[in-house]
Amino acid sequence: MNAKRILVWLNDTTVSIKALQEAIVLAKECGAEIHALSVEKVPRYPAIAGEVIETAEASAGYSKLVEAAQEVAKQAGVNLQLHLEFGSKAKKAKEFIEKNGVDLLVVGYAGHSTLYEWIAGDVFKPLVRLAPCLVLVVK
Repeated sequence: MNAKRILVWLNDTTVSIKALQEAIVLAKECGAEIHALSVEKVPRYPAIAGEVIETAEASAGYSKLVEAAQEVAKQAGVNLQLHLEFGSKAKKAKEFIEKNGVDLLVVGYAGHSTLYEWIAGDVFKPLVRLAPCLVLVVK
């Protein structure tokens, strides 16, 4: 593989950190830059106070995720560039990949139940489908 820029999809699952670890190995082998992206969905016009609280909690979750990702990168001795976007997850990831010339997207797959995916929404499938680059799925 001859990737120059690798993007890791970060979310709040432990498999996301496992994907980061795999991406770090590849980045070291290729001499590639490594980026990590997390996308938070924020309501445009919060209808109730609960939506504002959910947004704040999502930001707090992102902080913990960033700390974990930075620690993994630090231990591996690599420079991880972290990015946070707001909006549609798959669309924002696709835009980031195109804008930054990403060669490889590394995603963790948690394998939720069909019911969970129906209720919570499944980002994984559209993310893989829309990615305009190679995709590595880590289980």
